[in-house]
Amino acid sequence: MGDAYTIPSSLSAPALHEDSVEELAVATAPIDDLQRTSSELDRRDLSLWITTISVLVLLCAVIFLMAFPNVWARQQFIDQEEFGPLMKGLFGVVIIFSLFLLYRQRTTRLLRKKLQMQIAAVAEAHGRTETVERLAILDPLTGLFNRRFVDEHLPREIARCERDNQPLIVAMIELDNFNTTVDRYGMAAGDAVLGEFAHHIKKAIRSADLPVRIEGNKFLLILPECAVRDVYRPLERLHGCEVRQGTESIPVHFTVAWVQRRDDEPAPNLMHRAEEALQKQKHTATRA
Repeated sequence: MGDAYTIPSSLSAPALHEDSVEELAVATAPIDDLQRTSSELDRRDLSLWITTISVLVLLCAVIFLMAFPNVWARQQFIDQEEFGPLMKGLFGVVIIFSLFLLYRQRTTRLLRKKLQMQIAAVAEAHGRTETVERLAILDPLTGLFNRRFVDEHLPREIARCERDNQPLIVAMIELDNFNTTVDRYGMAAGDAVLGEFAHHIKKAIRSADLPVRIEGNKFLLILPECAVRDVYRPLERLHGCEVRQGTESIPVHFTVAWVQRRDDEPAPNLMHRAEEALQKQKHTATRA
């Protein structure tokens, strides 16, 4: 069903869907747990301060009423001889309570510092893990996704499009005469062609589309929510890619074929049909 389209042209990492970001993001539950513990320490610290202030205010009120009994009663509640030892006892309670407060404050401060160090260590470990995972699915030369990403992500993209009842198109691209370019200009020129073409792809496609370097000079475009009538637009924008090599300009020619996913078609079958469509297009172009 209109499986192929050929363009005999003369010619950082891509964005992901929200679902893909959630799937690729490193879990942050341990950090959240540590942060909740730190918040709980802050609440306990505040509660301790409120309790301390309340007790100190109460003790001061008791001392005041005992020192000036006439303020609240005509008859002296405590004999003057008993007042001295009682005051010393109350001051002793205040001192002990203050020492306890200082001890709790020091313990809380040390515990909070330890938690902050743990949060920083976990965040750093998560950052390294995320970097490793990102590098594992990116092609280092072009910055596009690699074959591993396709194997892991395409089934999820298919499931998402099935769930939302949306079409999905896969386009496969192969650079023509790439080996001739390498033989004539060298490997550095070949790498420059791959890098420039990858950059050209990023500018030509939508933010929702996923560009992949499958291998060598072969690329793949995953075009979710793309109808047949819309597939030509990004492919047409691939025209005009050129790479400067000294005083010469190397035009990038390529062949591309696309297939639309059929109902209940798994990812391996879709990839196989895209490869067959590309080979058919190359054979047709060769005969022409």
